[in-house]
Amino acid sequence: AAQVSDGDIAQAAEQLEKHLRLTPEDLSGRADMSREAATAALQRLTREGRAMYDLAGGVYRWRQLLPFPAPADDEGTQATRLA
Repeated sequence: AAQVSDGDIAQAAEQLEKHLRLTPEDLSGRADMSREAATAALQRLTREGRAMYDLAGGVYRWRQLLPFPAPADDEGTQATRLA
């Protein structure tokens, strides 16, 4: 997986919120990052609860579930704490 910076994540979030749906190719074209980095950034936004992947449309959609990014947790227990 590509390593992405906090700046890449912020840029991905800004673009996704502005356009409401993006493919990694769209994000790569709008931001200064590779397709691999764009994919990793969009996947991280999804893990944080700030985006969702629309399988039928093949796009990532803006979907802010919480007023803050969900905390990352090595044990995968964040869903239990947030429920």
